[in-house]
Amino acid sequence: MPIILEALGIVRYNEGLRRCSCEDANSYPTRRDLDTIVGRKDREQMSREKWYFRILPAIICALIFWTPQVCYGLVVSEIMYHPVEEGGSPSGDENLEFIELYNNKATREDIGGYAFTNGIDYTFPAGTMLAGKGYLVVARDPAAVEAAYGITGVYGPYSGRLNNDGERIELSNENGAVVISFRYNDARPWPASADGAGHSIILAKASGDPEEASSWAASTLIGGTPGGPDETQVEPEDPTLVTLVDIGHAGRYFKGTKEPSSGTIAWTQTGFNDATADWLDGDNGYGYSNQAEETQWIRTFLNDMNGGYISAYARLRFVLTAEQIASFTELRAEVHYDDGYVLYLNGARVAGPVRFTGPATLAPLRYST
Repeated sequence: MPIILEALGIVRYNEGLRRCSCEDANSYPTRRDLDTIVGRKDREQMSREKWYFRILPAIICALIFWTPQVCYGLVVSEIMYHPVEEGGSPSGDENLEFIELYNNKATREDIGGYAFTNGIDYTFPAGTMLAGKGYLVVARDPAAVEAAYGITGVYGPYSGRLNNDGERIELSNENGAVVISFRYNDARPWPASADGAGHSIILAKASGDPEEASSWAASTLIGGTPGGPDETQVEPEDPTLVTLVDIGHAGRYFKGTKEPSSGTIAWTQTGFNDATADWLDGDNGYGYSNQAEETQWIRTFLNDMNGGYISAYARLRFVLTAEQIASFTELRAEVHYDDGYVLYLNGARVAGPVRFTGPATLAPLRYST
């Protein structure tokens, strides 16, 4: 969404320039047009009218060109307005105050000359760049914040201090135009744990209205996370997919001319003995067909199944360590079947009975370790 907003801003900006281009600015009414509109005028008055119509668009163009552009991607993302006092005493100094900025755009932002002009006073030095999707911290005591959190590059010190009861914070650009303005508070419904209990407030909704308490939340960790996202804001890494059983995986199968374990599901248990004459070796992918789109999934052809029996049973072994199991967040199965199936894992039914309704899908399994 911030990128879309940025694009809209650019389109609006360009549209304004297009309307104020030299070609458009010179598209003033002709003398004949003016005669038609205002009636006959003498040449001197007509010249004044033409100059009026010509200069007006030029002035509008200048105004549009110099209108400050809002930094849609720049937000105050975290505030430590009432840290635990030094020494744990109410009379101790609150030297761990900080404000964190976040650039929600993919491109870097030049904030040199930007200044906090309400709440605190601080002007960022020329050339200050905030990387795309990057964080920047400004503190009342930069050295203390760097030492406490093990971070570097903290800006400051700022003058003044953040009001423990809440106040308006404003950030202005290098031209003096306010680009961020909102008021935080320590009263309900604002987070109570940020008022001296050690937590900061974080902008939980990056696209939310910072004036609204619902856009903010208490930091997960005491002390907050200056210079980085809160734990609740960390985007999960792309999962690593591990294939446990694939087409062609070695297995044992049982033709459904009878029940494999006397009508029970004992055959689904890990300790079941499948080393009998009724259980046969065969690679995963069991069935019969003469259609290419189906035979691509078959590795063990059951050519006697058609008219001989209506079901088959398969046991596919795989071994995982406790560490591997603990690292998994989800187990999924892709089953190609016709007309139905039931899937078990270590004796527990995790899918089915399922009857044919369409192509195979990668479905999550209902299983708890």
